[in-house]
Amino acid sequence: AHAFPADVTSDDDVDRLRDHLAATGGLTTLVNCAGGDIGAAGGKPKPNGALDISLEDAMAVLNRNFIGTMLMCRAVVPGMAQRQRGSVINFGSLNGHVGVSPEVVYGCAKAAVIHYTRCLALEMRGAGVRVNAISPGAFPSPRVRGSMPEFVQRLNGKVPLGRMGEPEELKGLVVLLA
Repeated sequence: AHAFPADVTSDDDVDRLRDHLAATGGLTTLVNCAGGDIGAAGGKPKPNGALDISLEDAMAVLNRNFIGTMLMCRAVVPGMAQRQRGSVINFGSLNGHVGVSPEVVYGCAKAAVIHYTRCLALEMRGAGVRVNAISPGAFPSPRVRGSMPEFVQRLNGKVPLGRMGEPEELKGLVVLLA
């Protein structure tokens, strides 16, 4: 495993990451899980509907979720294809499969990640690179747990388990796909 602090929405950072990976022999597994419904100022966009989200917040959400995934794939997948070996796991969201409000742009960004995954999988067919997406429901990040207890309580009442998922519960699926 490699830890390399970078902004996945920055071409320069992603290029530095690609160069670092090339020097270490490349990656065999890429997990794109950066994301979130986080606006330009760092918190949830307000307002956050289909017609009232600011362009600045919409771009921040799209960049963090979709563009970051695409930039990382563009940087890493060609090396995987050249080596005829690799696995890409992109994180979508349940919100990318159903209509949502608020968080419309977040849902659209995750739908784009899911469709991009399908397209990339098609392009990598025969190249030895598996490309999959995981679309989990709600998982309580530290930000969600600390600042949105009413959101957590509301969601817990809507899911079959009666609670949000825990990151540990995704580990087996990520390992299987890797």
